[in-house]
Amino acid sequence: MKIMDSQSRPRPKKRWLILVGLFAVGYFDIGTLKSLGVFLEEMTDDLQTSLAVVGVAIGLCHGIAHCFAVVNVPLLKRFSAGKLIITGSSIAATGLSLIYFATSGIHFLLLMLLTGFGSSVVILPSHACVIDYFPDHFEIATTIVLLGSGVGMMTLPLLTEQLVMAYSWRGAILILGALNLHSCVTGLLMASSSQQRRVLGEPSTLAGRAQIGEDHEELVSLINEPATVDPHYIADDRNDDGVFCFIAIIARAAKKIFLDIFDIKVFRDCPRFITICMTHFILAVSFYGWIVFLIPNAEAKGISPGRAVLLTTIGGAANIFGRLTVGFQAARLNLKPQVTYCFISIVSAGAFFCNFFTKRFSILSCLAAINGFAIGGKVMSFNLLCKDSVSDERYPAALSFSSLAVGIGEAVGALFIGLLYDYTKSFDIMFCVLGAANILESCIIISPIIMDWMVAMVTPR
Repeated sequence: MKIMDSQSRPRPKKRWLILVGLFAVGYFDIGTLKSLGVFLEEMTDDLQTSLAVVGVAIGLCHGIAHCFAVVNVPLLKRFSAGKLIITGSSIAATGLSLIYFATSGIHFLLLMLLTGFGSSVVILPSHACVIDYFPDHFEIATTIVLLGSGVGMMTLPLLTEQLVMAYSWRGAILILGALNLHSCVTGLLMASSSQQRRVLGEPSTLAGRAQIGEDHEELVSLINEPATVDPHYIADDRNDDGVFCFIAIIARAAKKIFLDIFDIKVFRDCPRFITICMTHFILAVSFYGWIVFLIPNAEAKGISPGRAVLLTTIGGAANIFGRLTVGFQAARLNLKPQVTYCFISIVSAGAFFCNFFTKRFSILSCLAAINGFAIGGKVMSFNLLCKDSVSDERYPAALSFSSLAVGIGEAVGALFIGLLYDYTKSFDIMFCVLGAANILESCIIISPIIMDWMVAMVTPR
C-alpha cells in the first residue's frame, strides 16, 4: 500500500482537506444506497421485475464493492490510493448513471454490478489511507470519515425524494450518478501530492531489508529446486514423477507469492480475527435489511411516503450520534470494542423485535433512532475491531478481509431477505429475523472474551 513516509507527510492543512474529501466519499456511497429505497417500488413496477431481483441487485452492488476489497491489497502496493479512487469512482458513477436507460431487471442487475465493481476500488482505499494521514489522531479521523455515510443516510434520501417528484426515478438516479463523481476530486487531491511515498511494509531499517532478502532467497530456492532432480529420471517418458515434482515445487512457490500478496497469513497469526469476520458477515445481513427496507416497512404499516422518508432522517441522525459516541469515547477511554459491539447488538435486536408490535409513527421513529444509533456504533466498531486485532502493518489486509465478509454477507442477505419477503409478504417477520441475526452477532463477538474468562477461572494461580 502507498503510505506516507514519516518525513514527507502532507502539510497539516492539506491532510484535513483530504479528510473532508474522504468524508464526502462515504456520504455519497451509503447515501445513494439508502436513497434507492425512496423509489424502490416505483422502479420495480417500471422495470416489470420482482422485489427479490431488485433487492439482489442492490445487495450485490454493495456486496461486490466489499468482496473485491481484497484486490486492493496488491493494488495499493503498486498504485496510490488517490489513483484508485479516481478510477473506481469514474466506473461507479458511469454504471449508476446508465441505469437511466435500463428497461428490465436484468439491465438493472448488470449495471448495479458495474457500479459495485467501481466502488470496490474506492471504499477500502478511502478507509485504509486514514492510518497513513492521521497516525496521531486515528480514532478521531476514522470517526469523521465514517460520519460521512451517516450524514448521507440522513440527508440524501430527502434530496432524492424531491428529485423523484421533479424528474421521476430515472432522472433522480441519473443525477445521483453525477453526484457520485465527487470522489474523483478527492482522488485528485490525494494524487496531486508531490510527497514521496513508500510501499506499506517496506522496511526502513536494515533488519527489515534483511528479512525481505531472506524471503526473496527462499522463494528463488523453491523455484530452482528442480535442478537437484536427476535429469535422466525426468526424461524417462515411462515415469512422470520428476515432472510432478517440478509442478509441485512451482505450486509451492505460487502459493507463497499468493499468501504474501494478499497477506492471508493474518488468519493464522491472529486467530481471533476469524470471529470478527464472522460477526461482520452477519452484520451485513441486518445492515442491508434495515437500510433498504426501512421505508417500505413503514409504508406497509400505513405511513404516508412523505412521513416514511422522515424515518431515514431520524435514523441517519441517530446513526451519526452512534458513530460520534463510539468513536470519540474510544479515543478518550480504553473501551473494549468487543464488549461495546456486543451490547449494541443486543439493543438493536430489541428494536427489530419491537417493530412487530407497532404501527404508530412515533414508536417507529424511536425504533429507527435506536437501530440507526446501533448500526452507526457497529460500523464505527468495524474499523476499531480490525485495528485492535492486528498490527498497524496488517490493518489494510484485515480491513480488506472484513470487507470481503461484509460483501458476501450483503449478497447472501439480499437474496435471503428478498426471498423471505416474497414468501411471507411480511416486513414484520423480516425484521424479527434481523433481530435474531443481531443476537447471533453478540454471541460470536463476545465468545473469545468469555472463553478467556473461563480459562482464567479454571487455571490455578
